[in-house]
Amino acid sequence: MELRAEAGLLLRESGYRVWPWQEHSLVALGFEDSDSIGFIFVLSTAPELVEKYEQLEKAVLSSYSLGLRAAGEKAWNIYTVFLTPERVDRDTERAILQIEEDLRLTRKIARAGIDDSQNLRAALLPLLPITSQPDLSDTKYTDRVKRRLSSVMPSTSVLAFIGDVSAADIVQMLSREALKSS
Repeated sequence: MELRAEAGLLLRESGYRVWPWQEHSLVALGFEDSDSIGFIFVLSTAPELVEKYEQLEKAVLSSYSLGLRAAGEKAWNIYTVFLTPERVDRDTERAILQIEEDLRLTRKIARAGIDDSQNLRAALLPLLPITSQPDLSDTKYTDRVKRRLSSVMPSTSVLAFIGDVSAADIVQMLSREALKSS
């Protein structure tokens, strides 16, 4: 997976304008919407990410300094994103997470182990619109239906309704339950 290209698609789908940025050997993906602007850097290794993030951040800010000064309120929402597909140990993970705590110059997102679309989406969540993703897996859905129906139907009827019982048998069960309660 080409992280920069995938990130560009994801951000475009979320309403961002996206463009490539390159200066000498430095390469990034720029993005902007009505509220924020930022740059995504993809680095090969975690040590490279930890070592170079400040240099990369300063280079891109220097390149866009005039435009960023004129950005008004948007200047408070400048992001630099640093990603690597490399999986890391706990110590390196802590070092990468500390980058996000460095609030000088820009807001930062720094993540390792970004090797598929799901991890990329999770890393970029702070930039993406808020959406609700209900869990509709069979087990949880069935449990939810059982709980809701149990408040209005006898539990034996609920089990029959969800199980492999014919409609005629369910009608009979409900009729018997209705006769018992009257």
